[in-house]
Amino acid sequence: YITVETFYVEPHHRLEFEKIWSLWTMESKCVLKSIGARLHRANANKYVSYTQWPDEATWRRSQKMTLLSQRYLE
Repeated sequence: YITVETFYVEPHHRLEFEKIWSLWTMESKCVLKSIGARLHRANANKYVSYTQWPDEATWRRSQKMTLLSQRYLE
């Protein structure tokens, strides 16, 4: 099961966003049981991320959980 997300990031926040996204990815593998994720920069302000999950049920359960890294994305 694959999820795709798009993020728009102000240029002066790019490095911070990339660090937080990396933290989220590590947490999602350990806690939420994702298989992995990749981040691509589409242009100066747009990122596209895809995450692979074992199945849809695992992804749905993950939506009910909060990770430490999510505090930084709010």
